[in-house]
Order: sequence, then C-alpha cells, then structure tokens
Amino acid sequence: MESLMDNFTGLLAFSIVPLLLVVATASVAPAAGALLALRNEIMLALALPSVANAAMALVLMTGINADKAIILYPIATVLTLATILPFVTSRSGGRLRELHLAGLFTGGQVCAMLFSALSPHAHNSIAHLLNGEVMAAGTGETAAIITGAALILLTGIVRRRTVYAWCEDETFFRTTAMRYRLFVAVTYSAIAAIVTVGVATVGPLLVTALMVFPALFGDIGKKGADTYMLVVIVIGCTGSIAGFLFALILDLPPALCAATGAGVIGASVRIICTAGSSGH
Repeated sequence: MESLMDNFTGLLAFSIVPLLLVVATASVAPAAGALLALRNEIMLALALPSVANAAMALVLMTGINADKAIILYPIATVLTLATILPFVTSRSGGRLRELHLAGLFTGGQVCAMLFSALSPHAHNSIAHLLNGEVMAAGTGETAAIITGAALILLTGIVRRRTVYAWCEDETFFRTTAMRYRLFVAVTYSAIAAIVTVGVATVGPLLVTALMVFPALFGDIGKKGADTYMLVVIVIGCTGSIAGFLFALILDLPPALCAATGAGVIGASVRIICTAGSSGH
C-alpha cells in the first residue's frame, strides 16, 4: 500500500504541469459555456472547439512547430475568431442560426481531419489531443496560461453585471451601451482565446465537455446568474481534477477521464439539487 502511494505521488509530481493546465481551463471554459447558454448560443460551445481544432491544424500545416506557442496560439485564435464572428453577429432567426452553427461544427471537424491528413506534421502534433491525452506545456507557457485565465476570470467578475445585461436583452443593451461593438468583439475574443488555447493544451474533447456539461447540469433553478456561474465553475474544476487523478491511478487518457468527471459531478449536483427541491 505504501509503495502504491509512493508511485502515485511520484506520478502526480511528474504530471503537475498538465494538471495545472486542466485546472486553468476548467476555471474559465465552464463560465464561457454558461455565458453562451444564457445567450441561447450553446451550439456555439460545440462549434467553437471544432473550429479551433481546424485552425490549429491549419497553422501547423504551414510548418510552424507546436512548441512555438507564442506564434501558434495568437494566429489560431485570430483564425477561430474570424470564422465565428460572421455567424454570431448575424441577425438570422433562431432555427437558421442553429443550422449555421451545426454546419460550423461539422465543417470544423472535416477541416481538422483534412488538414491533418494533408500534413504529417499537423497530424503528429494534434493526434494525441484527439485521443484524450494532455500536452505537457513548458513551465513558462503554463504560467502564462494560468495568468491569462485568472485575468479573464477576474475581468468577468468585475464586469459581470454588464455581461448579464447583454445576455438578458441584447436589443436594449445595443441601444444603451456606448461601445457595444467593442464589448462584443472583446467578449468573443476572450471566448475564442479560451477555447483555442484549451484545444492546444488539453484537447477539444475536454474543452467541449467543460463548456457543455457544467452549463447543462449547473442550471439548478432560479438561483440567479451569479449562483449559476459559481456552480458551473465548481462543477468544471472539481470534476476535471477528480477525473485527472482517476486517470493517473488507472493509467487512462487524462482528458477523457476529466471530461467524464465533469459530467459525473454535474449530474450528481443536478440529482442532489432536484432531490432537495422535491423534499421541500
């Protein structure tokens, strides 16, 4: 038993950087998914990782190395943002908008596979992410990602009333906000950066799960937007950490287990809250 514990501790020490990447992603991706859910754009949470994965594959296909994060991430983020903006700013109705986003999801999947098939360099760089592995970024890169996630989260907390007003009534918000277009551009840029960097470091599977599962299961009744956001972040962080540690114990793909953990924790929270409401 002591030897098993020593082995786990050693493995955890070796895996601390990927774990920190998972925690950083799990602190902001669920909030981004919840924001999209509040705006009835949850299909975008499915389309974004697919588009970001295609953008990563396209940039890698040009020959840029995966370890050149300072070049790779900004270019891929700009490509992702440029792809989604025409869809999120269009005035099309709900049904047509959902069809467009579904097409964006499918197109992203097709392009990612096509670019990987055309370029062995791109395929070798992202294949492990598609299989649920986690890329171990360097210490400096990890520190930068954690700092960026903390700044996005802090800015979101400070500006949350403005964000909630935008979600609640965009038409009214457009007429009253002095810098509406700048606000929209900055908000979607932050979401695109979260997803693109997340896809590059922990993979599209985990990013998609963290954007969808907490947003789905965190809706525990009319508790207010602040409570909703807090619940989704807690679900994302606790589920992904538990799943990651479970993966270390059983030697399974970390991203796959972290995504499963987010779903299991989220479903447990929903069941407990539903049972509590029924009891009253």
